[in-house]
Amino acid sequence: MTLDGIESFLNERYPDMKVHFIRYADDFLITAPSKEVAEEICELIRVFLAERGLELSESKTLITHINDGFDFLGWSFRKYDGTLLVKPSKESIEPVANL
Repeated sequence: MTLDGIESFLNERYPDMKVHFIRYADDFLITAPSKEVAEEICELIRVFLAERGLELSESKTLITHINDGFDFLGWSFRKYDGTLLVKPSKESIEPVANL
């Protein structure tokens, strides 16, 4: 429930920019038109969560370009020569040791 306000907060703050909030349960990603905007949004999200007694996970927080790719919810997303490639992430297909 805490994350419910982030999307409307971002829509109000960036009404004319290509900023998108994608969420599943407590995992989310945000797209932005530039690294500078992404860094600004990251700081705004830190404040938003701190006001609610939460914090961003440093180990799970990443600002990257789509051409470099990223993993989200067990899937790997990357743009290559203008084509979006989506495939299972390496972590999601590695066998679990000691089962």
